[in-house]
Amino acid sequence: MRVLLLIVCFSAIIAGCGPTSRYEVSGDHIVFNTRWGPNFVSGADVTTFRPIGGLFAKDARHVFFGEELIEGADPLSFSVIDAKTGRDAKSIYRASGRCDECDFGSFQRIDDNWYVDKNAVYASLNNSWKRTERANSGSTLSLMTGLLRTAAVSI
Repeated sequence: MRVLLLIVCFSAIIAGCGPTSRYEVSGDHIVFNTRWGPNFVSGADVTTFRPIGGLFAKDARHVFFGEELIEGADPLSFSVIDAKTGRDAKSIYRASGRCDECDFGSFQRIDDNWYVDKNAVYASLNNSWKRTERANSGSTLSLMTGLLRTAAVSI
């Protein structure tokens, strides 16, 4: 079964069905392609612009999520956590918004839909988070890590 899955995944990548950038240069503009059509990325510098992973891109002075400028994000230190989550030297971002409630020092991704810091647990909801303060973040991390290990062992 694993071999069949690997063959299917490898074939999809070879055939060009793997993930590709949705950004492209159009004359002296950058365009972000959505299912509703192309949108210009306002303020992007064509000469330094590059996709950096997920739906994020940056140029020498800005960080973008899709066609949206992420206000205050530092392009020098910005890194992608997953397709819609990133961080720079000071903050955590979900899509184009900064998470002012997130504890930067302890924030971590558990899986595609769950994040935790020392104060709360966060469930991803499209381009934002649902914060749950009453959850014990330490217990949630232990529970999720245990479930992930159990799932990995049983595969």
